[in-house]
Amino acid sequence: MDIENYLDRLDAFHALSPGLRAYLKTIVKEERFEKGSRILLSEGKLNFYPFLTQGSLKLMVTDQQSSEETNLLFCFEDEFFHHYNQFYIDQNRKLVVEFLQETRLLSINEAHYANIQKLFHETYRLNLSFNANQMGNLIYHLYIRNTFRAKDRYKMSLKKYPKLGTRISVKDMATFLGVDQKTLSRLRSEI
Repeated sequence: MDIENYLDRLDAFHALSPGLRAYLKTIVKEERFEKGSRILLSEGKLNFYPFLTQGSLKLMVTDQQSSEETNLLFCFEDEFFHHYNQFYIDQNRKLVVEFLQETRLLSINEAHYANIQKLFHETYRLNLSFNANQMGNLIYHLYIRNTFRAKDRYKMSLKKYPKLGTRISVKDMATFLGVDQKTLSRLRSEI
């Protein structure tokens, strides 16, 4: 496990005190997920501050009636993923995480998360910074998707998320950008 890298990455959101850093070293756990496995986020199986040390995943909405899937975002190795455990859309649509490769996550379980909130006051600012960063990424994606033409969305998404072009399928990329697969294939051949 690469706990030092994990702690350094958390420290970038807000400086970790020596006490918090030492405590986190003892409680950070690694979870492994097989390629193709899925988690319903409403089941609360993802822990806090999940960080991918290997692999990739996608967050999507699945429509329970039509089985339609819409990709919302992707997360790759050396990136944090937000813990959306309490997020709810409606009874017919569920948030699902699918692991696109063998994936390893470092994270903090709920009991330890509650303890660090009580013991270390700086976790309040850590949470604010972490959540602001995650929200900023979502807003940026929404801005791109709702403001620009397909070609510009593709270029801007690749600039912001370079791994999108090499790590995900055309189908996944197309739903992420809000275009059909033929349009995306044409755009890729033009660029």
